Amino acid sequence: MDSNHQNDSRYEWVRSTSSLKSGSRTPKGTEDAPIVPPLELVSMSQPGDSTILDPEELTNTDPYGFITENGSENPKRQPEDGSNFDARSSVSQVVNPIDSSYATLQEVGRRHDDEKQAIEARWNTFCNEVMKLRNERNQEETFVPTFGLKALELKTLDRQISFKEDSYLKRLQSLISKQGIPPGSRSKFWFELSGASNIRVPGEYNRLVELAKMHANDPSLIQSFNQIDLDLHRTMPSNVYFHNSTTSLPGPLHHRLKRILDAFVVLRSDIGYVQGMNKIVGNLLIADKRVTEEDTFWLFVSLIDEILPTYHGESYFSPSSLKHIRNAQTELAQVQFALLMPKLYAHLKQLDVQIEFITMNWWLSVFTDICNSMELWYRVIDNLLVSDKSEDFLKALSLGIFKHYEKKLLSLDNYDDVYVLMNRNATRNIGFRELMEITRELERKIGKMEKD
Repeated sequence: MDSNHQNDSRYEWVRSTSSLKSGSRTPKGTEDAPIVPPLELVSMSQPGDSTILDPEELTNTDPYGFITENGSENPKRQPEDGSNFDARSSVSQVVNPIDSSYATLQEVGRRHDDEKQAIEARWNTFCNEVMKLRNERNQEETFVPTFGLKALELKTLDRQISFKEDSYLKRLQSLISKQGIPPGSRSKFWFELSGASNIRVPGEYNRLVELAKMHANDPSLIQSFNQIDLDLHRTMPSNVYFHNSTTSLPGPLHHRLKRILDAFVVLRSDIGYVQGMNKIVGNLLIADKRVTEEDTFWLFVSLIDEILPTYHGESYFSPSSLKHIRNAQTELAQVQFALLMPKLYAHLKQLDVQIEFITMNWWLSVFTDICNSMELWYRVIDNLLVSDKSEDFLKALSLGIFKHYEKKLLSLDNYDDVYVLMNRNATRNIGFRELMEITRELERKIGKMEKD
């Protein structure tokens, strides 16, 4: 089988629902070699760790494993396509007759399926076009990434096409902005666009996990390990994957979360563990339960080192980056906010609202704390992975949330109400498409302001 054929089967992004193969994207000569861990690593898993519950088989849980009360919808749930469309809320508006309700439910399901198929068709058309062009222009290459870190390969293709043709990068950004990455293909896109496929070293993760065990009492690491243990029990307490409320025992992803965080502390002892990392890794773990623990680790590393803003060569969560993140909040509030939403800015300053304080919390948690649905946070990551400049995207996203609530905020007359709205309910009524439309427009304006 030739290399182009191999690439074509590997990148059936939307149609394929298979998880990433262990060892994919490794250097030539090791890619197909089986990775056999040392005997002592075979028993690394904790009891019950390999059993992943299917929340659809449990009562009162949503597709991501969050417990709902009395069967009511959990605020973490949102349609997979990123829309605000809720079949149950639509059905509830129908008059009582059973036949009428059933017919409406069928129509709701049909429209949802039609839209989902149309989205997948658009993604398939785009991906197949990119793969065909890439293969035509790289016949002699043994391996060429389809998209590459932050879609850099698309930028390469764009330099080779006529100016009359649409930019492949812009088309990808538009697809993701309007529709997000299809959930069944998300892990594949994330692994490449994040750069995880470039840095993954087969067997290295297992080695780091073992080192974490060996150095559990290392004075330079013990503070991070202790904080991880504390935060593990605070991670998604209403999620069956992390906490079994029936037995009061850890859920099946609890130990995976600990191992990933411990391994990161060993790998990046210069950073250690920062509170909030548990939520980020937890979200990544339940995004696609077919993805291996090892690949989730490398995705997390790439997100921090390659995707989130870096400051003077230091990673986003490096201690030295904190002051730069604070400076970014000051610039966001006093420059971009003041110029792009002057009326709201003046009103919030009159109420003595510290805009920087609100947005700082959002940034340090990478928006995990305020995204009221898992799908919304995943769509945020989708867009972050293809943003031209990640800091501008985070600024635009922050401003976009304020923009959505502009009228509501202008009606408030005390800062307590502002803080409650923007900390607890900031994304409760925001749909993905609306938020990304606002964010992309603000991102363009921020980019233009910086050039000027």
